[in-house]
Amino acid sequence: MNSDPEISAEFERYENGSKAEEDALIDGLAAKVGFLQHINRDPETGKLHRGTHAKGLTCTNAEFEVIDLAAANPDASAEEIARLGLGLYRLPRRYRVRARFANGRSERQDDKKPDERSLSFSLDLGNGARQDFSMNSAYMFPIPSLSAFNVVFTMSLIKGIRAGKGTDQTKKYILSRLKNALGVHTLRRARDVVRTMRNAYKVTRRKVESYRHTSYWSGTAFRHGERDAVKYIAVPSDGEVLGDPPAEATIGYLQDDLRNWVNVEQKPVSFDFKLQFLDADHMHLDGKKFPAWQWVEDPTLNWDAAGAKEYLVGRLTIFPGSIEEDCDDPAIFPAFDVTHNSLPEHKPLGRINRGRAVVERKSRDNRVCVAGDAGSVGTPRQA
Repeated sequence: MNSDPEISAEFERYENGSKAEEDALIDGLAAKVGFLQHINRDPETGKLHRGTHAKGLTCTNAEFEVIDLAAANPDASAEEIARLGLGLYRLPRRYRVRARFANGRSERQDDKKPDERSLSFSLDLGNGARQDFSMNSAYMFPIPSLSAFNVVFTMSLIKGIRAGKGTDQTKKYILSRLKNALGVHTLRRARDVVRTMRNAYKVTRRKVESYRHTSYWSGTAFRHGERDAVKYIAVPSDGEVLGDPPAEATIGYLQDDLRNWVNVEQKPVSFDFKLQFLDADHMHLDGKKFPAWQWVEDPTLNWDAAGAKEYLVGRLTIFPGSIEEDCDDPAIFPAFDVTHNSLPEHKPLGRINRGRAVVERKSRDNRVCVAGDAGSVGTPRQA
């Protein structure tokens, strides 16, 4: 069961009203992610992929520069600059970075198929400490609740099994564990699933011709000091350019494009990094306001459209020649973990992040251990 710290009264609420109810949802989600890893494992090597963002590569020798906040935000007041300058952003500084670009799904499919794209990166803070970030090419996280997340993953598993994925033993085991998993849901849960499907269509239909020409959002909220909640945005420094994949695009054209740009043409890739502040008193969607906790707990509420103010705080740069061909082994390159690799001032908020803390550990443990049967892969990790 999830044993992470208690939630904050200002910004968070347990799903279904109690920690025990939410923990049950998180454990169920962790089990389903294990099942997905098992049925999507490499058919030749037996290797397990990540539970989500299964297809990607890693860049090295990158840099994150915390810039002069006043110079970068000339229209901001002294009070706003002081509000920005907390934790990581207290002083201008450069950090060594490891970064990875990936696709969103649990299986390694053709890059031309609709999907979210992701950017994850880790700052080396020294003495073994890290500050991790995980972002997607969607202005919102499309799934509103852990309940809906469970249903969506159940549907993905059934779809995979019907497509013939997994061994007969694995499929039999998973189906027995998923018996009545869809069950009879409340109207609210059914509504959440419908919203998820609609949102997923919105966020994956955007044309993506290159990882380096794509903007990325955190989707979920994070602390900024003791008083504020923020979301993160990374925007290409030379402007966002969206377009159709080239006609001759290969199955892995996104990785090919990035590798060619950085390693062959020896050109950098740079993103402007911004903070987006929650201001529940002034933010609204279609004229409707929400309490601070709802802006945090429902990641489908679009902060961009609600008028959340943005501030430029840093710049991420991928250096020429820095792409590594294969850095997907968790025993060699530690997985990104925004929960346990965050400064106290920047800890994650909201139920999706609380679920992520357990699910990502489970996914990582599965890949390191490469468990031999479906049961051990699917059993929820006891945090």
